[in-house]
Amino acid sequence: MAKAMRTISMFSLGLNTCVSTKSSIIRYWKQELSKNPDSVYAGGAGREALFNHLLAHIRFEDAHFNEVLKNSKHIDIARWDRFMDDCVLVAVLAEVLGKQPIAYIDPNDSTKGVFEKASVKALAQSPIAEAARNALH
Repeated sequence: MAKAMRTISMFSLGLNTCVSTKSSIIRYWKQELSKNPDSVYAGGAGREALFNHLLAHIRFEDAHFNEVLKNSKHIDIARWDRFMDDCVLVAVLAEVLGKQPIAYIDPNDSTKGVFEKASVKALAQSPIAEAARNALH
């Protein structure tokens, strides 16, 4: 049986990225971030500090990958995977902190399969981000 996947738009957080992940990963982070005391995050600074730090970092990474893809340069797969994982965590943190709900993309939308980790090569060859932006507006 295939794992249930969800696609998250990161556009409302200022990124030009969407990420697909397993529903179980989203549930895991929601549970972890809700049950643990705030003091266990970001060296005691809390969830808000973790959110702000990660958001700044993934905005930098988003700009990096946009440039890499625009210029058809080599993609560091390990760095890409960390970026995708951090995007999921930031989306969940935004919801847990009450900033905004996770912006899921309908799986029946024309953006189906957007930015999955397994499709980095296809990502470099197609204007998926533009299609996703158009579908959301």
